[in-house]
Amino acid sequence: MAQLKLENVCKAYTGKILTVKDVNLQVNDGELMVFVGPSGCGKSTTLRMIAGLEEITSGKLYIGNRVVNSVTPKDRNIAMVFQNYALYPHMTVYDNIAFGLRSQKVPKGEIDKRVMEAAEMLVLTDKLQKKPKHLSGGERQRVAVGRAVVRKPEVFLFDEPLSNLDATLREKMRVQLRQLQLKLKTTVVYVTHDQVEAMTMGDRICVMNKGVIQQVDTPHNLYNKPKNTFVAKFIGSPQANVVDAQLVQDNDKVLVKIENSQFELPKEKADKVKKYVGKSVLCCLRPEMINHVVDQECQVINKIQLEVNVMEDLGHERLVYFPLTGKECVARIGSRGSIEIGKKYTFCFDMERCHIFDKDSGENISL
Repeated sequence: MAQLKLENVCKAYTGKILTVKDVNLQVNDGELMVFVGPSGCGKSTTLRMIAGLEEITSGKLYIGNRVVNSVTPKDRNIAMVFQNYALYPHMTVYDNIAFGLRSQKVPKGEIDKRVMEAAEMLVLTDKLQKKPKHLSGGERQRVAVGRAVVRKPEVFLFDEPLSNLDATLREKMRVQLRQLQLKLKTTVVYVTHDQVEAMTMGDRICVMNKGVIQQVDTPHNLYNKPKNTFVAKFIGSPQANVVDAQLVQDNDKVLVKIENSQFELPKEKADKVKKYVGKSVLCCLRPEMINHVVDQECQVINKIQLEVNVMEDLGHERLVYFPLTGKECVARIGSRGSIEIGKKYTFCFDMERCHIFDKDSGENISL
């Protein structure tokens, strides 16, 4: 196991156009760090630079206390699991797992010991004499993981390893990979475009966009304390509602004006955004922060009438969609109360948990 550190790491393919820009990141010993972001954000390029498959244009990469910029991939003591498994079809499961050890001239007895340990850990003992074509997708992925495990590397690198699996199998493999990492206590860098996968697996998550790190934090903090609008909208499903608003003063209160309705901010949040009073801002409300008022007689503040134009009934909850400031927004509500498409209903906004963003920079000004 080892700590991994990137200092001002950049990657340019042609001329001075940077694909990855000034990445500064430390992955702690035994930590599972997830890189997440949309296609083309630079997450896989960063992983390939860590692996040594891409040359670093500038900056330094440390594995442990060693600068490895000029070290070949085979000498970095890392193991990588790819999206397409990369198994040898003519070899048995045993031979696929043992392949890297044989290339390193590891003694036969040690190879056998490590392969059997990995097979038992990954529930592959009864598959060792089969060839990849006789395995399911999940089993093939476990073989690829086993081939990495037996090498006992300092750092594991996973490049979207579950994207070829169906939804049910992907969910199962997520749990198995996380359990394996906790058991081995190994440093892992894991790349995915799936934010649900990132949230459920990572000790910390590095959110990237256009080659730039947007925020590095725990799943809880990314969800509840996003630093900017990109993180707020990318993390969470359904996506957070980010609508145009204006901050107005009412005596000692700060109100958020959205269309023709006004919503009172709690004092702590109001104090943080007070200098923006009179300015246009962006207000972020996650779907669960918009609540359907079932009992019209109850005293609820921060109310608004909204017309439902789409509803998705998931049994334990419903997702209702409605237009607000020219955008389609969504609320996650319970199963109580009748909701019909095309009718208006009363909703209240949870302003205790909302976020206010600067309209120009997109930065969260309410933290």
